[in-house]
Amino acid sequence: MSSKPTKTLVIEAINALRRIDEELDPDGGRRRRYKGTTVIAVTRYILKSTDVTDNSQTKAISGRVKMAIKKMIEKEEIVKLTGTGLTGHFKLKQKESSKKA
Repeated sequence: MSSKPTKTLVIEAINALRRIDEELDPDGGRRRRYKGTTVIAVTRYILKSTDVTDNSQTKAISGRVKMAIKKMIEKEEIVKLTGTGLTGHFKLKQKESSKKA
């Protein structure tokens, strides 16, 4: 696997999957709305980007991704859009801009 922490890989995957979804344009000119990404999509993206082929490593990475996403939801770094538990769609929480008065 990569030398990067799993949390970093998850954030990179969510950002990359968001860009991929926004670039898709099936209706000829109308942009699709970003609906978030799933645990499965994040795991597949990470497995592709790290070139893992061994089945035991695949299961280990899948478990690490699930735990990282679960912790990020608890810390409110990821927003759950749909579903319960780890099912459904997620997206990164928008950083609040500080306005000076």
